Amino acid sequence: MRYDAASNRYLPISWEDAFALIGRELRALNSPDEAEFYTSGRRANEAAFLYQLFVRRFGTNNFPDCSSMCHESTSVGLPESIGIGKGTVILDDFTHADAIFVIGQNPALVTLRPGALREMHWHPNADEWQYYIKGKARIGVFNTGPNVLTMDFNAGDIGYVKRNYGHYAQNVGDTDMQFIAVFRASRYEEISLSDWLTHTPPALVAQHLNVDEAVINAWPSDTPVAVPE
Repeated sequence: MRYDAASNRYLPISWEDAFALIGRELRALNSPDEAEFYTSGRRANEAAFLYQLFVRRFGTNNFPDCSSMCHESTSVGLPESIGIGKGTVILDDFTHADAIFVIGQNPALVTLRPGALREMHWHPNADEWQYYIKGKARIGVFNTGPNVLTMDFNAGDIGYVKRNYGHYAQNVGDTDMQFIAVFRASRYEEISLSDWLTHTPPALVAQHLNVDEAVINAWPSDTPVAVPE
C-alpha cells in the first residue's frame, strides 16, 4: 500500500512500483544516515539478518527498535492524557470485567473436564499466551535438550509458551478448568504429537521409541485435542 496525499488514503501498489519508489527515495538522500530503517519485532531471525545486511550495504546503521519507536511516544502522550506514562490495568481487573475485547489477536477458549488432558502439541507460527478463568490446571512445557518445566495454574494466573515448544494442559481439579489462549497470528496452527507420529512411517517410529508397531497403529490419528484421563 502507498499513501496518496490527494485522496488522503492508502492505495494498492505493485511490488515493482513499490521497489522503484523506495529506490528513488533512497537515491535522492544527501546521506544514507538521513534514512531510518524500521521493521517488525516479530520478524524471523533470517529475515532480520538479510535486512540489516541490506541497510549496512546502503551505508547506515540507523535501526531504531520497537522500544524507541513505540514507547518513547507513549511516554510523552500518556502522561498528558491519563497522568501516567504506562497502562494502569492490573491482572485482577480481568476477573471483575463485564466484557473483554481482544483486538488484533487470535484467541481460543479451552475447557477441560476434571481429569481431562489437552494432548501434547505445539504451535509453529506463534507464541501462546494463556489467561486462566477457572479451575486448576497443570501445564508441562518441553524444549530440545531435553528440558521440561511443569507448573500449576489457578484462576487469574497467566501462562506463556514459546512458539514451537511442545506442551500439554491437564485439569487436576474437581471442577471444569477453563482458559483463554491467545496467539499473535492471522491463523491458528497446531501440530499434535499423535497426529505427527501417526503420519510418520510406523517402522521409523517403532525403531526410535522402542515400541511395537501394533501399539502405534492404535494411536489416534484425527487430532483428538482433549482426551479423558
